[in-house]
Amino acid sequence: HSPGPGAMSTKQTLKGHCHCGSVSVTAGFTRDLTDYAPRACDCDFCQMHNAAYLSDPDGSLTFHTDDSSSIRRYRQGAELADMLFCGHCGVLLGAQYKESESVFGVVNPRLFSQAFGETQPASPKQLAPRDKTNRWKRLWFSGVAFE
Repeated sequence: HSPGPGAMSTKQTLKGHCHCGSVSVTAGFTRDLTDYAPRACDCDFCQMHNAAYLSDPDGSLTFHTDDSSSIRRYRQGAELADMLFCGHCGVLLGAQYKESESVFGVVNPRLFSQAFGETQPASPKQLAPRDKTNRWKRLWFSGVAFE
């Protein structure tokens, strides 16, 4: 899988997985890992899951599974984004947004054993749907793959 358009070279690649190991994740980051602050979304769904997300618009993100039914989706974010869960252990993996053939995504930093910067609040709940998708396209991984 190649990084999205305009992608820089990957500085560090991390591998992680859900609790049961049915879904693994490979994320390529273009900066030092301590430069990344997970974003804690303020929407009701993410608050109920105590969720935070990581992304790098110049990096890469791939979800791996032997069985495509292992990844479950739940539509959220003004019905624009799919929240991704392991269909076996229920761990929140991240989220994706599709526009035409492009797939943008974020990943749950708790899938990795690596430490990142301090979690920061994010308030997409206050944004109009178009502003949300523009923000996602600017901040999220682009060219997300499922293998």
